Amino acid sequence: EALLRMPLVVSRVLAALLSCGGDVMIASEAVETVECVVMRPECVDLVADQCVPVVLAILEHPDKYACTQVESVIELLSKIIRKSASTNKVPSILIEGCFPTLMMAMLQSDVDDILQPGCAVLRAYLREAPGELATLAVAGRSVPACFQEVGARLLGPEVADGVAAAAAPLLIQMVLREGEVHRDAIAGLLGMALERLAIAQTLQLRQALLVLFARLLVHDLSSTLAVLQAHSWSAAAPQGLPPGGGLGLLLVLWAREHSDLCGNYDMKVLSAALGVLLIHAPGEAMAMAVPGQMVVDVAEARMTRSQARVMGRQAGGEGKWTTMPFGAKAVWLLVEAVQREDEEAYRNHKDSEEAEDSDGDFEGSGSDGSVDEHAQGGAGQQEA
Repeated sequence: EALLRMPLVVSRVLAALLSCGGDVMIASEAVETVECVVMRPECVDLVADQCVPVVLAILEHPDKYACTQVESVIELLSKIIRKSASTNKVPSILIEGCFPTLMMAMLQSDVDDILQPGCAVLRAYLREAPGELATLAVAGRSVPACFQEVGARLLGPEVADGVAAAAAPLLIQMVLREGEVHRDAIAGLLGMALERLAIAQTLQLRQALLVLFARLLVHDLSSTLAVLQAHSWSAAAPQGLPPGGGLGLLLVLWAREHSDLCGNYDMKVLSAALGVLLIHAPGEAMAMAVPGQMVVDVAEARMTRSQARVMGRQAGGEGKWTTMPFGAKAVWLLVEAVQREDEEAYRNHKDSEEAEDSDGDFEGSGSDGSVDEHAQGGAGQQEA
């Protein structure tokens, strides 16, 4: 009976998403509801059939919808493609009816609310339907050529940092899953990534591009190092770049930014790349001078780490850092990574011990269900 009612449920949820006027709560609940439905293998085709018209409406006329709706619908498409793996096949309507329109939007649209989540959708297609994509053509171009054009477009200097950051994981997937297909274009795309890294204004983009190169160093050290060492800066590159070409820039930014980066996956990729470089990289790379520790002047007013980092960049970084060989900095960063892992494991252990000692009590109530008046008073004061 529930399955019989599912078409009506999905259609009403999607109608609510299209008419929510950008309400974040409604959009979020709609996406989660459809995601729950598509987890049932027997509902995948049903959800795909009903979602494609909604996706096409958003892609063709994004100006008619709020940014929340655009992002939510594109995000929903990504989730449907990934969840359809439970049936071992992406529904054909998502390949033939949706992919060409999405690819054209990625090639032509200037709407960040399409471009940024669209990168995740393209990654989902690469992961779940590489064989089906191989037979397609988009506006007379092969699918690999379209992926290469999208990568080059989104790494360009005029694209917002958030969009370029979303393009970095897409480029990783292109290299890891279809490296032979894109072999002739990889060096050019990585060169564009280096040019963008040199002018990146946000930590988000710098982290995404550092992880891109770290992942490729782990995947193919010799080829990635060759691209980094052979890169010649364009005329548009900023002045005062570190010596050593693309490799010099990468190592200097890596050494300076690593301690400010976050995310378990990204940190593991960066740590793995540091290990690979320490073991296999040439000696001249390990000997390159990079920022060691930030110099703190005790006479200056106290400031946060982010404020100090901004001031250091405004001053060009000169006189704000000690220098050391990259090999020594890599060992230092790996020691920090091990210490963070130990601290996290210790905190998790302490939390589990405290949970066991609490006997299921909730803050402010006793084990017999009585209310702690002091806790209740404190909560009331906090609420006031």
